[in-house]
Amino acid sequence: MKIKVLALSAVAAIMVACGGGSTPEDVAKKFHTAITTQDWGTAKDLATTKGKEQVDAAKGMAESMGALGGAEKPAAPEIEEVKCETKEAESTCTCKEKGGKETVYNLKKENDKWVVDYSKMGNMGGGDMEPTPEPEPEPTDVEGEATEGEVAPVE
Repeated sequence: MKIKVLALSAVAAIMVACGGGSTPEDVAKKFHTAITTQDWGTAKDLATTKGKEQVDAAKGMAESMGALGGAEKPAAPEIEEVKCETKEAESTCTCKEKGGKETVYNLKKENDKWVVDYSKMGNMGGGDMEPTPEPEPEPTDVEGEATEGEVAPVE
């Protein structure tokens, strides 16, 4: 009996250590801390496959800034609250830091594990990372009619 209890305890400890059973709140908080402190390995471990590419891009940008004489790595954020709205296998989480800064992350379940979909960066304006559409052209002037701010020609 004692052996069964010890074996189950060991399995539970391994699952917790590997992140199994983590909540979206836990993952969002860990990811936010990792990105903020430039712990790129942890951030990649908590990201989707596409998100890992974005973490690499963020790492490259941070390293470029460092090569230009950037400061030391930032300190860990003081996270006051993490709120998530979860629907089945997707969750939108907001990390609120002391001082009011809020960052939004989209999470989803991959292989029964919550991961951050960092390719959808809610903290960078939301939605998929696609180019901003060109603005619609303004209506053209109809010959002989005044447009706003102009005087109609006198014939």
